[in-house]
Amino acid sequence: MLGTGRQMLLDPAGNVIPDANVPGGYATRYNLHLTPKILDAVSAKFPPDTNAPRLKLDWFLWPAKPPFNAAAMANWDRKPMALVEGSIPAIFDNPDFLRWHIRQFIWTRGQTNGPARLVIQRVMNRQQTELAMIDAAALTPRQLGQRLDEVWRDYMKQRPFTAKGYSENPHGKMFDPIKTRMADEEVTIRQQAFDGTLLPPGRKPGEAPPYLKSAEAK
Repeated sequence: MLGTGRQMLLDPAGNVIPDANVPGGYATRYNLHLTPKILDAVSAKFPPDTNAPRLKLDWFLWPAKPPFNAAAMANWDRKPMALVEGSIPAIFDNPDFLRWHIRQFIWTRGQTNGPARLVIQRVMNRQQTELAMIDAAALTPRQLGQRLDEVWRDYMKQRPFTAKGYSENPHGKMFDPIKTRMADEEVTIRQQAFDGTLLPPGRKPGEAPPYLKSAEAK
């Protein structure tokens, strides 16, 4: 069933996540019964492993070759695309830095020659628009993190709305009962971005970047 909305969801051990509420008895990525309770149960079954391998940027780099490349994913997932060009900044070897920022962008490798920089782009309808060019080598880890947050928030001020598109798409009719709520959430997210209160994925209010102490001690 790969390539369809009926794709199975697997837990970290590769086991199919069950869901008795739907035909087939397994959860899918478009399943309305896939509630936080299911995800919470999976998280409880697989707690964080302190002996797990350190995160690496390479794990999150999307290829440049279409069709399933970084640009396509940035368009579908409505995230800004970050091209890592030149030499990769040392802070990207810090797993805490990756955990703090990795979900804000669709990451890919840009030109390997030239200055160390991050080129952030907005992708919409196959059109790529540069949002920022960050001179990573000239910034401290704190400054780089703050700049990434600023660019991400600027993108969220203009992120395309999707609720209307789901309703107009025949395959998205399942979302009609919650269309109004989806649209309201989109507006709320955009307003929070303008207000400067929108938190990136995984952040908690008042939480300080965990990588700062280790990164700035070097």
